[in-house]
Amino acid sequence: DDKFERLFKMYADKVNLDQENLVFCFDGDKIGPEATPASLEMEDNDIIEVHTKKT
Repeated sequence: DDKFERLFKMYADKVNLDQENLVFCFDGDKIGPEATPASLEMEDNDIIEVHTKKT
């Protein structure tokens, strides 16, 4: 499986935000860039939440 690091960068570029200001979560837990869908036991149609850090 691909690591989420690549997805995080693609998303940040698409929404024109700095990746360091974004927090990605799955089932209420923060996702690290080294994680993979398999390591999180994700299934089809699972949703990743994206939050912006307060500045």
